[in-house]
Amino acid sequence: MTFTNTRVREFTPVKELLVKIAHHRQRCLPLVDAHSHQNIDRSASRFVKIEKVMLNKIANLFFDQNGDDFIAEHTNKTDIATISHYQEMHFMNAQLLRELKQLLRELDDANLAMLLSYWIAALQVENDELEKYLPQGG
Repeated sequence: MTFTNTRVREFTPVKELLVKIAHHRQRCLPLVDAHSHQNIDRSASRFVKIEKVMLNKIANLFFDQNGDDFIAEHTNKTDIATISHYQEMHFMNAQLLRELKQLLRELDDANLAMLLSYWIAALQVENDELEKYLPQGG
C-alpha cells in the first residue's frame, strides 16, 4: 500500500485523529498497571498499546515525527484529566471510537482509510474485551 501524503496538511482529519488518540491515551495511562495480570488490566493495557503503535506509525508516515514527540507536543499544551476507573475508560473509549469512525468517513484516501480502519477495529475489539470484565449491575 502506498499513500500520497502531499494532500495531508496541518489541520486535516488525520492530525485531528492522532491528537484525539494522544489525548485519550494520556488519560488512560494511570489505569494501566504493567505488572498486573488481571483480565481488565490486560485489556486496558492492550488498548493503549494499540494507540501508541498507531500514533507512531501515522505520525511518522505523514508528519515525519516520532510518535513520542507527537504525543508530547499535543498533550503538554492542554490540561488532560486522567481517567479514574475502568467504567469511565470504557465510556471514553467508546466515545473516542465514535469520533474516530466519523473522522475516518471524512478521509478521501481509500488506502489510508483502510489502514486506519484496521487500527480502529483493533481498538474496538479491546474495548469490547474490557467491557466483558467490567463489574455488572448497579
